[in-house]
Amino acid sequence: MGKILEQEGLLTKLITEYFAESHFLYDDINKKNAEDDLKSYIFILIDVENDNKVDEEESPEVLLDRAGYTLYKCETEEEIQVFKKYYAEGEAFVLLGAVR
Repeated sequence: MGKILEQEGLLTKLITEYFAESHFLYDDINKKNAEDDLKSYIFILIDVENDNKVDEEESPEVLLDRAGYTLYKCETEEEIQVFKKYYAEGEAFVLLGAVR
């Protein structure tokens, strides 16, 4: 949310452009417990405004490398087990089931 608040007028611009004028918007959001939904929607609008699109021509390997990650492709059960310590509880069964 910091990025939105750091740019003067950005939040106001997004709300006035993408929402119909309503004196009850705040009340409606609170009544429906939709604060998180509103935040997610606002972040989507910022990506649209900034035209932050992933280049679909780029391979996953290139995109991950650019983001500072190293991609490991596991092809055997033994290679998968090396990463078991990173699985959340109960996740290993699902991941291993998908691999088999």
